[in-house]
Amino acid sequence: VDGVPVTFEVVEQPQQQQGAIIEQSPLISGASGQPGVATAQVRLGHKTGDYVIKASTNVLPESEFVRFRITAIHDDAYYLEKYDGDLQHMTFNRELNEPIIVKVMDVYENPVPNENIFFFTEDAAAHGQPEYDHVLTDENGMAENRWIIGSNRTNELIAQKIGLRSW
Repeated sequence: VDGVPVTFEVVEQPQQQQGAIIEQSPLISGASGQPGVATAQVRLGHKTGDYVIKASTNVLPESEFVRFRITAIHDDAYYLEKYDGDLQHMTFNRELNEPIIVKVMDVYENPVPNENIFFFTEDAAAHGQPEYDHVLTDENGMAENRWIIGSNRTNELIAQKIGLRSW
């Protein structure tokens, strides 16, 4: 039916996100050139997760509406940060008590899974060695690795994802 006003609204969005908006609402069915169809442009916020859009009209009973579920996914990996495991103490040639953990995020601080993180030292005898040369980030953007300490009094382990900024 043409000429029916349809209201679109964001009714759910990821926790701590209030950025999703409907570009135009209410809209009139048929105005898009398609008989009986009302369309809206939705701009999602910057956080990953599910957004729910409700479309309704005052012409039908309040119980008559439709919902659209849209899932926002992460953007490309943008930076790598030290998450946990820094400033530990251990004797030579022994494994640290806690793993070294880094986090990969996109420009909006969403975690990025399945990124290959390389762990290495400049001199294995002096600075020790990681358990694995590389580790994939999990669904929370985290990559963790164990580290056996070298002979230097101060040891440094490097975690790197080529092309990312690090903090």
